Order: sequence, then C-alpha cells, then structure tokens
Amino acid sequence: MTPSRIAAAALALAVAVLAAPVPRAAAAEEDGWTLLKNDSETVEVLVPPGYKEQEIKNPARVIHILYTGDPYLSTQVKVYAHQGQTDLAHYVKFVSKDLGVGVGPPQFLDGSPSKFTCDRAGGDGTPFISYCDAKIDGKFGYYVEILTPKSVFDEKRADMDRIMGSFATHPPPQDRFTVPAGWKKVENDLFAVIGPVSEVKDPAAQKAFENRLYRISTWLDAQAPHVRMLRDFTGDRRRIVSRMVVHVLPTPEAFQSAAGDFWVEGAKSIYLPHHPERPVVVDGSPEVNLTEALLMEGVIPQYLETRMPPLRPWVRAGAQGYFLAAMARNFMPGLYPPEPFRKVKKIFLKPPALEDLMGRDEASLLSLGEEGALACWGYLQYGLHGQDAPVRNMFNRFFRGLVGAGDCQGHWDRCVEEYQAVNKKKLKLKDLETAAKKYWKDLKE
Repeated sequence: MTPSRIAAAALALAVAVLAAPVPRAAAAEEDGWTLLKNDSETVEVLVPPGYKEQEIKNPARVIHILYTGDPYLSTQVKVYAHQGQTDLAHYVKFVSKDLGVGVGPPQFLDGSPSKFTCDRAGGDGTPFISYCDAKIDGKFGYYVEILTPKSVFDEKRADMDRIMGSFATHPPPQDRFTVPAGWKKVENDLFAVIGPVSEVKDPAAQKAFENRLYRISTWLDAQAPHVRMLRDFTGDRRRIVSRMVVHVLPTPEAFQSAAGDFWVEGAKSIYLPHHPERPVVVDGSPEVNLTEALLMEGVIPQYLETRMPPLRPWVRAGAQGYFLAAMARNFMPGLYPPEPFRKVKKIFLKPPALEDLMGRDEASLLSLGEEGALACWGYLQYGLHGQDAPVRNMFNRFFRGLVGAGDCQGHWDRCVEEYQAVNKKKLKLKDLETAAKKYWKDLKE
C-alpha cells in the first residue's frame, strides 16, 4: 500500500475507535449527582457533579474519576474488581494491602467488617484519607476507595458517606456453555477453552493435547494484540463478561464432525453461529500447525457477535477477512498483506454480484469457497475505504453502528435510507459493484 493509503487507513481506524459507543451506564439524580456503573454493570456508585473520568490502566480498576478545584479539591473515586474472591474477611485484608505503601492501618467504622478509613499522605505531605468499603458478589470481590484530602473529608463528610452508602454490586454475567464430562476447561477473562482430554488415551498425547488448550487460552488473552484490536475497534472496555467458548478437538475427524455443515476444506477453526452456545470449534490434532491467525478465523466472527447482532453471512465473511488482513499488518484495520490483496484484485476483474452475495445464506455462501469470502471482504474494504465519500460514510456508519444494534439487516436498511435521503439519489448495488471493481483495479500494492 502507498503511504497515503496507509495514513488514510490509520485515520479511519482512529475515527472508528473514537466513534464507537461507550458502554458505561450512568443515570442523573435530581440534584446533579450521577450513578456510575462499570461496563459490565456489576458495580455502581453515586457521585456528585464536577468529576472527570480518568484513563484506566490498572486491569483491576473498573471506575476511576477525579475532581479538581472546590469543593472536593483533588478527590478521587476508584472502584476495583477482583475475580476469585469469596471470603469477605480475607478480601478486606487484601484491600488494605492493595492500597499501597505509606498507608496507615484500617480504622473500621460503626462495627462494620468491611468499611474503614486509612490515613495517608500526599506527595507534598498533605494529609489524605482513604475511605473504603468492600463487598463480595458471587466469585468477585469489589471495593471502592474515596481518596480525598483530610480537610475535604472533614468538611464534606456527609457527601463522602452518601457516595459510600450508594456503593452496590450485582451478580456477574454467567457463562452460557456446558462442559461435557471428561472435558477440561481452561479460562481467561474472555474465553473458556475446553476439550475432551480424557478421550486421548496415550499419556504423552493426552498431556500434549492438554497443553494445546493452555496455549490457545494464552493466544486469546484480553491483552493479546489481535484480541485487543477487536476490543478497540468495537469500543469494548468490559472487564467482566460471559465467556466465549472454544471447543478444541483432538482429531481432524472429530473437528469435521463438530463443524458439521460449516466445515470447509483447509479450515482449522470454525465459528458455529446457530449453535445454542455459539462456539468456535478448533482442529487440535497434533499434526496441525495451529497459529493465532488460523485460530482467529473462527474467533473474529464469534467475538463480533458478542458486540453486534447476529451478522448477515456476507458481513460475517467480510469482517473476518477485514480483520485477518489487519493482523498481518500490525493490527491496523484497513491494511492488508500482499497475498490476499493479489487474490482479491484478481477476483474483482469479474466479481460475484454484490446483490447475489448479500442475498445468500451461510450454506450457499460457503459453496462459493474462498472466492466468495474474499469477494465479501473486497466489497467491505471498498465500502469502508473507497474514494466515494458518501458511500464510505454509509459503510462506516453501518459497520461501526452494528455495535449495540438490534438487527444487522434492519441496520443496513436504515443506513441505506439515510444515504438516499442525504444524497437525494437511490443507492444501486450494481453501481457499488462497478465502483468496487474500479477501486481494486486502480489499487496498487
């Protein structure tokens, strides 16, 4: 790609990330106080007006706001979530240590086992108070810290108590999959990787298969660059989610059987959108040289459908190609490596009709093989990054707006209607097809 196209694609990514909806929930009180919730809505706290949200870098922190100036000076409100905490007394000891060095011993309030204050000092020696409370909900521990100058704590104690009294938790999202008998489960924050370890009888092969589950789980870590790319693109800041499930099968035959009608020659991971648990099935046989890219072939559409409604087959195939291409180019959506570029360029000498692709179900789209999937990506790539600004705007509204949309086709229809109303002309799919052919013909590697 030329430098100008790379810059344009990078700008498109930045716009997409900034425009993605923020899932934080908030409700205003009559006196201007706001009920803040974390992105998974498992914890909430009521705060007075005048705060600024802070960038969250600590992976355990789920809410962080800061005040400046009167009346709260440099007061901060921070909320944390820690998985695997089930004992309140043990968690409170953890919290008192988690506050850091230079913090005095906890002074419990009103006989509470979890609500306490600690003395601490600011960088310039100003006396501060850490006012904390902790709760257990399910297998998560949560605590809130109000870090405030002692003068503010003394003067605004009623406000501090109101904030603390509003601190509430809710049960975390429940995983929606089952683990069959004899299968092993390896979890991370976003995914559960499961496989029939007990079915592999040879001890060495069984251990190797179990190790593959762990390796796949590390590839799907929330901070892995290919996973973070999807989270950034969809504006996903959730820390506590209902996990996506990945089924790893020990033989090619078991993999093909599990994939059913979605199986295609050469695939090593396949998403099953109509399965009740919407899993990704993976060929975990020892002869397969599984890579992150092969794994993400199935995971990309699976993840997107946790942030978007069930996608039309052409959108699902196009999005898969779009992000797989980005993985090979420093995880920048809109960029692509040479090999798929050459394939798509060749396809668009005489591509399948866009109207035909849009009308196909999964089975008939799969029957077109790699050419059909690449054509879907080629049309999506043109729509998002082509030179026709009104078309480009429509496709970007459509693709970004799928996050939180109720229906894929309905959202597309609304975007088309808006395009036609703004531009005073009918959108003709044949015209898009002609423009996409020219786009790929003129595009240089």
